[in-house]
Amino acid sequence: MELSGIIAKLLETNNFVSLPGIGSFVQTYQSAKLSDDGKTFLPPGQHVLFDTNRTFNDEAIERFLSEHEAKSPFEAKELTEAFVRDTKAKLDSNGEYFFSGIGSLKMVGGAISFTQCSEDELISSTFGLKPIAISPKLTDKVAQQKETKKSVPTSPSAPKKRGILIPVAIGAFVVISCALLYLLVPSVRFWEKKSTSLAIKAPDKKQNVVTIEPNNLEQPADSTSLKEAIVTDKKQALYYQEAIQPEANMYYIISGSFSSHENAQKYFNSLVEKGFKPEILEANGIFRVAKSRYSDRNRALKELERMRNEKPNESVWLLGL
Repeated sequence: MELSGIIAKLLETNNFVSLPGIGSFVQTYQSAKLSDDGKTFLPPGQHVLFDTNRTFNDEAIERFLSEHEAKSPFEAKELTEAFVRDTKAKLDSNGEYFFSGIGSLKMVGGAISFTQCSEDELISSTFGLKPIAISPKLTDKVAQQKETKKSVPTSPSAPKKRGILIPVAIGAFVVISCALLYLLVPSVRFWEKKSTSLAIKAPDKKQNVVTIEPNNLEQPADSTSLKEAIVTDKKQALYYQEAIQPEANMYYIISGSFSSHENAQKYFNSLVEKGFKPEILEANGIFRVAKSRYSDRNRALKELERMRNEKPNESVWLLGL
């Protein structure tokens, strides 16, 4: 299978596929929605664009060649690099490179321009879905018939009876309300409140009576600070937020851990000879050797599962940093 066809195959299950050093094909999905006039329900759609800022190698093409074309990691890397060189050469010579089921790349004004292929050729799970016309609403005549209510004739004595019953009902409601307030709300019984003046010394025949007026009573010294503390606690509770834990930016598949840098370097060199791109990570005196790294956690987990299935006896695990 040609590598351009492999990219189209990968876009069926991946959101993006990179051409290292050139850019990445990115697949976007647009959900179903109503048209602007509100008369048509538009189906979901998929579109492809080319992002020249995503030039890193996601190794998707190399993994496909290893898994489905029986290529070694070294051969897969060589084929991918040759394909990228050929594509870049065509673009630099103002040529156009067509990718089946995706579209074409062309250099325009010193910048790479991407043109998506027609919808009937685009690899899309939503192709073939057509807009649906929304059925019209009920006519005004039917709506008026549903809202119309039948009038019930009343006897001539009905207005007279209503005029007598309404004042009686209002009076009964007021009496019952007052009785309930008297029984259930003690503060309403204002006549039962006691005087607030306090006698310090009982009067006798030769001395005058000394009293303390309510206005002279001392307030608690910390009443103001107590109110301020309550307001502060409410504000803190209102604007309280949990600390946000940072997510890992890169995920490494670790296949060896060593206490000696020399041993880690030997294992590193052996992986390079097998076609891998290993890295040595040092932390707290431990040297870990990673076979590969990924910025996407799901991709890293898939590759970890593939390695464990391929070599069950090999110890590999995932490290996020």
